Amino acid sequence: MTIQSDCLTGTLGEFSLADIIQLINMGGKSGKLTLWYGSSGEGSLYFECGFVVHASRGSLEGEAAAQSLVALDGGTFKFTPGETPSKKTVMLAGYELLMRVAQKVDEETFLEHGGQLELELEFEESDDNLLTQSRERIKDLLQARLGRRSEQPLVAVEASEDTMDGLLATCEWIERYIALFIDEVVAEEAGREMREVIGLI
Repeated sequence: MTIQSDCLTGTLGEFSLADIIQLINMGGKSGKLTLWYGSSGEGSLYFECGFVVHASRGSLEGEAAAQSLVALDGGTFKFTPGETPSKKTVMLAGYELLMRVAQKVDEETFLEHGGQLELELEFEESDDNLLTQSRERIKDLLQARLGRRSEQPLVAVEASEDTMDGLLATCEWIERYIALFIDEVVAEEAGREMREVIGLI
């Protein structure tokens, strides 16, 4: 990744698009992120104070275009600060966009299995103290495992429902998020550790 005349350029491979989106989101940056992929494909994401406000890819616009771009594997990018869109077709924080892509991938996996996936685990309600301790331990292990990439998973943990079931659902989402945007092996290890915290192992 290089900086040329205030523009940030690089190859998606050195850094994932999720990394770039999080960087722009966390920095509250405004500008245009242009993506080139394949032999002639091109798309763009416009940011305003870290929020995605417009996206386009071919005939797609808005959230559909944004999600399709995030799902791309490979290509090059250029972020030009200060560029504004002619219109606004979406309003999402970077982490919200990444969460929705991860959710979509999970739904597609569910359909591939014929809609037969079932959550068989049931939990009794735990007291607030145990829930708080579990949440804090999960945040600590995510920070240790992911370092600077723990930003969005930590946001998800904070936003999880105040039940052990809700925390479990969030941990499952985080495991899918890590596998999709960071590394599958790290996701498997983090998932096992989070289940240990909740008491499933």
